[in-house]
Amino acid sequence: MEPTALTVAQITRAEAEALVEASIREVLGRERSLDGITLAQAAELLPGAGYFVIEWEGSDNSRVLRGVVVGGIEVGSVENAVARSIKGEAIGTAEHFVRYGGESGRQHKLLIILF
Repeated sequence: MEPTALTVAQITRAEAEALVEASIREVLGRERSLDGITLAQAAELLPGAGYFVIEWEGSDNSRVLRGVVVGGIEVGSVENAVARSIKGEAIGTAEHFVRYGGESGRQHKLLIILF
């Protein structure tokens, strides 16, 4: 099924930090990991070249993101917290903050931090 309402928004480092911190605290209620990333590790990752939030409704399949452009780079896939270009090169980290959420149960939100 094709995704609907796919949006890409560039955000600031402060917004990325707030998103990471709020999500970890909300999901776990304490400073622990979310998909293997702790607050301390996230802070180390955040000095990236760009921060992008991608939101869509539909499947959580990595193919949904194929062809999405972030920071002028075409995304090929997102797997195991790594965003890769269409050429297969690692371009940044990726963290899901919403999976199958919202009223429809099909909303997704992903943060990509480019290297």
